[in-house]
Amino acid sequence: MGFAVDIALDAGATVGEGPVWDEERQELVWVDIPKGLVHRWSSIGGAATPQPIGQPVGAVALRRSGGLVVAMRDGFGTTEGSAPDVELRREVERADRTTRMNDGKCDAAGRFWAGTMELDMAPGRGSLYRLDPNYEVTCALDGLGVPNGLAWTSDGRT
Repeated sequence: MGFAVDIALDAGATVGEGPVWDEERQELVWVDIPKGLVHRWSSIGGAATPQPIGQPVGAVALRRSGGLVVAMRDGFGTTEGSAPDVELRREVERADRTTRMNDGKCDAAGRFWAGTMELDMAPGRGSLYRLDPNYEVTCALDGLGVPNGLAWTSDGRT
């Protein structure tokens, strides 16, 4: 019992992660962590656009005002509209070159949660951060391994 798979785009990603669907633009947005790229693939016409961030990027999320919020090695950044430039909004573990931001997702309240991890994946060095809409950052948990695959219960409490 088999099925056919079509490849929409062979992006040549080293570590492609964190896909997010942009309903308004009909685009799939995802990251290539070590290459420091944010990819956009349009389902209308199939055009693909890689956006270099200039450092490893662990995750992105869509902003209500347009653009993206980006979890990158140095912390949290944003883009405006379709502009490619990323503005670093808040540093997170920037001075520690042995860690980087990893996976992240927005919760129902519009807060962006993203974790950090040790580059060699050593346990206990990761943390989970929350970026609020006013750009305040809170470390919610520390002493983690590799925060990844965030999800919430339907009531939003866990």
